[in-house]
Amino acid sequence: MDRHPSPRLANHSRIAVVGGGPAGSFFALEALSIAAQLGWRLDLTIFERKDLSAAGPRGCNMCAGILSWRTIQGLAALGIALPPEIVRAQIRTYQLHWGDHAIAIHPPDPSRQVLSVYRAGGPRKSPHAPTAGFDDYLLNTAKARGVRVVNERVERIGFDGLPRVRTSAREEIFDLVVLAVGVNATPPILEPLEYTHPPTETMAQDELAIDPAPGFAIDSTVHVYFEQPHGLIFGALIPKGGFANVSLLGRRFGRDSIDEFLAVPQVAAIAGSQPPRLCGCRPRVAVAPARGYYADRFVAVGDACVTRLYKDGIGSALTTARAAAETALRHGIGRDAFAGHYAPVCRAVARDNRYGRVLFGLVERAKPNALFMRASGRALRAEADQAPAARVLNRTLWSLFTGDANYEEIFRMLFAPKSIARVARAMLAELVE
Repeated sequence: MDRHPSPRLANHSRIAVVGGGPAGSFFALEALSIAAQLGWRLDLTIFERKDLSAAGPRGCNMCAGILSWRTIQGLAALGIALPPEIVRAQIRTYQLHWGDHAIAIHPPDPSRQVLSVYRAGGPRKSPHAPTAGFDDYLLNTAKARGVRVVNERVERIGFDGLPRVRTSAREEIFDLVVLAVGVNATPPILEPLEYTHPPTETMAQDELAIDPAPGFAIDSTVHVYFEQPHGLIFGALIPKGGFANVSLLGRRFGRDSIDEFLAVPQVAAIAGSQPPRLCGCRPRVAVAPARGYYADRFVAVGDACVTRLYKDGIGSALTTARAAAETALRHGIGRDAFAGHYAPVCRAVARDNRYGRVLFGLVERAKPNALFMRASGRALRAEADQAPAARVLNRTLWSLFTGDANYEEIFRMLFAPKSIARVARAMLAELVE
């Protein structure tokens, strides 16, 4: 029971969701599911200004488009099984490239799928018709379940009494407003709330037309790089069924960073020489929580609130949307209800991200140490002959690359006695050779 009274939703309450990407659709779908359990009918409206079926920037939400196993399980809990046309590739292997070595990282359990999707209709310069996109599919699923979708940009929301949502064409009153606008879009003016969008870092991305070199797999393998260009923290080639997404995370990237990455011989061996670049962008990614992300009759979800550092942003959208919907329908829509039931979930994500920063910091520090990197590769290769359950380093890297475990879990796996012992033995072997 809540300790303080809070405004509450009821049968036929009106909810406005600002933003029709995954976070907004997830909230709507979760809210409908809980309402059905309570025997309620809700009046739910999603405001989404973009045409999410369009190719290129008109529909895209600027994401590498990886769905972790945990996200796929969350979709199943909502009664959603993605149709084949949404799935661009099933990821069966991550290939870690270091120097002249390529080390295969396999899923600890073959049943734990990882999927790649397009968020919208595919690359802007694609020679093909727009593809089926994940975001549009989710939004249409919500619409089919009774959600009203308004294709207008929300300009201003007033919170003097019941929230008033204003677009250029209309003004409507709701009981609750859910902000689900990502960090690459401008949020509406919120009067008089003191909401501040999360701080961000910038990535570099492009979509490539792929004609892979003979003997190299791209259809079900994500290729991971750590060495070049200068400032790179993590780079990947992600299969998208005839295309590949190149996604670079790093610091002080310039305009030519993608070109420099594609010119690396280990990358060119996979992507081909000068692959056609079809749709580049420099998306921002949230790296810390927003401020003022809840108030009376207001809550922010997904990127607008907090997201997992660098990995599994769609999964984070599902986590926050589920927690916000559960709070709103079962506990109330006042500041006290969100503080008691929603904010702890968001703080847990932010707290786990501290472990993520440490892990990525360790990767940066390890890269210049040639002995350690050779030993790590040696230890990983030695695990290849062991049973999947015994491949502790493989499981650690799979979880780090896919977002298939919390960063704290990954941290503990990395520093487990077995992991340390295997790398230590490999370093000793390197020294005596």
